[in-house]
Amino acid sequence: YEAAVDYAENRKVFGSPIMDYELTQVKLGRMAMLIQGGRQFAYEVARMMADGKGTAEAAMVKAYVCKAAEWVTREALQIHGGMGYAEEFVVSRLFVDA
Repeated sequence: YEAAVDYAENRKVFGSPIMDYELTQVKLGRMAMLIQGGRQFAYEVARMMADGKGTAEAAMVKAYVCKAAEWVTREALQIHGGMGYAEEFVVSRLFVDA
């Protein structure tokens, strides 16, 4: 996510950063939402596990964050465009790892 934000702020198309485009803002907003949702879900499950509960929820949060990581890195690749597939950018490696 951070790599996509940095790229969107610095990459200029037709004289303005791609961060100024609504589609880029929507993509970054959804990415942030999924990351924060997964983080809060994981925190809640950790609290449940500390109380000796939450076995099913632990499996759910694992499935959720794995899918979220895949989606977020795919969107980061889209924001980077063709450069996202270049090995010079960390996004290509993150997508493969997700």
